[in-house]
Amino acid sequence: MDEDRICTVGVNMGFGGLIYGASELKKQADLEGQPIAWITAARCGDERLSELVPKAAGRGSFVWLLDATDTDPAQVVLLAKANPQSAFGLLADPSALTEDCVKTLAACRNLVVMPLLQTPELTPEVCRAARRLKAQKMFYVLTVLIDDETAGEVMQDDWLESMAQETLCCMCARKAGTSDETARKLRRSIVNGRLETGKPVLLLDWDGDVRYLNNRISEYMTFGSILPEGSTFPLQLG
Repeated sequence: MDEDRICTVGVNMGFGGLIYGASELKKQADLEGQPIAWITAARCGDERLSELVPKAAGRGSFVWLLDATDTDPAQVVLLAKANPQSAFGLLADPSALTEDCVKTLAACRNLVVMPLLQTPELTPEVCRAARRLKAQKMFYVLTVLIDDETAGEVMQDDWLESMAQETLCCMCARKAGTSDETARKLRRSIVNGRLETGKPVLLLDWDGDVRYLNNRISEYMTFGSILPEGSTFPLQLG
């Protein structure tokens, strides 16, 4: 990855979102006793974002997760460039991450591209998308949806070895309906793996890590959303 991308996302999300921003949000949340968000989900291309993103930054919320699985991922570029102090995660279908699209996304240094895998299988389409992102030295995280049937696969060293051919970082997210027992086993496996040396891929736990961060900030911290009423999101937001 390009070092400037890691640094930009790290500062925007780490300092802006989780240190300075979160401390400001915590004051407000604890004072009012009302839920408040440091990270917000939205649809990529939503026209309201041009006003909402800088407004949120003014309150101390600098982190956004955008769903581009049914839209053109390149729509994020103008938004990301206009808000260089914020960090954006972009969920996208691997098939949409064409060579031209990835070159367009490469103009944004405050962007983490998150190709979304419906199963742990590394299909040729996923591999092509990952290699295009790698060629542009992009900050990208393969994001894998897990359920009761597939959770065991991502806990195997063989799967990690194959994943390491395409990425150094992978996000695991539970599908709706995944059992509590499976969720606990997956969480335990991911945390234990991060404590070990020699693991070829850094595994992140979408559901568990966001919940942990929320609890660390304030009992009132939650996940924000400006999704249209009745719409769904690829990852669970609860």
